[in-house]
Amino acid sequence: MFVGKDWTELSLHFGIIGEEYNGENDEQILIKTKKFFESIILTNREKEIADDIRQFLNMLYQNTDGYKESSSIWKSMMEMEHHFNLIKYTIKLLDCMST
Repeated sequence: MFVGKDWTELSLHFGIIGEEYNGENDEQILIKTKKFFESIILTNREKEIADDIRQFLNMLYQNTDGYKESSSIWKSMMEMEHHFNLIKYTIKLLDCMST
């Protein structure tokens, strides 16, 4: 499922982009993914989406070669217990990455 190399993996997983995605327009893809997460907040899919984000973060944490300074962030995020908080934090992170 997740390789844990790139945040666009989440976009692919949730159908924001397709398998043919070639890396163009990363900023727009991150914004679309952020908007998708915003639409999920306070719905019955919150737990499902948060669990998928945790799975992605776990893979990202396992594959932090060259990005050791970020590994504590991924570990802390995946340990968040409240689904709402994890999704909101992910939205904020995507927002920062796309500006």
